Amino acid sequence: MRFPKIKAAINALHFEAQTTPQGRGRLRDALTLFDECGVMVVSSCAEPLSAIAQRDWNSIFQKQAQAWHSDIVLVTFGHAMLEKYLAPYKSMTANALLIHTSVNTDAIPRDRLLALLDTAIAEKILDKDALSNPSRLTPLPLAGIPDWNLSTPQTREFYADQNVFRPAPEQFNATRILRVQLEGS
Repeated sequence: MRFPKIKAAINALHFEAQTTPQGRGRLRDALTLFDECGVMVVSSCAEPLSAIAQRDWNSIFQKQAQAWHSDIVLVTFGHAMLEKYLAPYKSMTANALLIHTSVNTDAIPRDRLLALLDTAIAEKILDKDALSNPSRLTPLPLAGIPDWNLSTPQTREFYADQNVFRPAPEQFNATRILRVQLEGS
C-alpha cells in the first residue's frame, strides 16, 4: 500500500511479459525478486552505493558505517522480506535496487521521500530501466548494516563469515546504480 505505483508497474510488466515457451525470462525474474525480497538503498552519495554494488562489505559495513546513519536510506519493498523481519537471522539477504539521487534525502520528510520514490521508480520500471534483468539487483546481507538488531555483536569475526558476506565472483560486473531525479522534492 505504501508503493502503489511501483506495485502497479510491476504487475503491468508481469502481464506484458507473459511466460514464454522458454520460461519466465529475465524481466519477470527481476520483477519477482524485487517484489518478494526487494529493498531500495537510496543515497545522494555514490561511494556507499558503489561499495554495495562491488560487494565490498568491509568498506560499506565497517569503514563507511556512519553512512548508514546519515547518507543512506534503506526502504523495504518486498513482501517476503517484511515477513523475514519477524524472525531475523544472520544470513537474511535482500535484493537491493541501488538508487543514486542528487537530492539530500535527510532534507525530505520520510513520507514525502517514499512518495517521490514511488513515482520515480515506477517510471523507471515501466521504461524497463530499473528491473529489466536480475543483475540490476545486488545482494545485501542485512545483518551487516551497523547497529542491526541481532544478539551477535558485529565484530571483525562476524563480518569475516564468507557464508554470509560473500565476495563478488571472479568474473563480475558490478550492478548498475540507478540514477534518479526525485521531482518535486
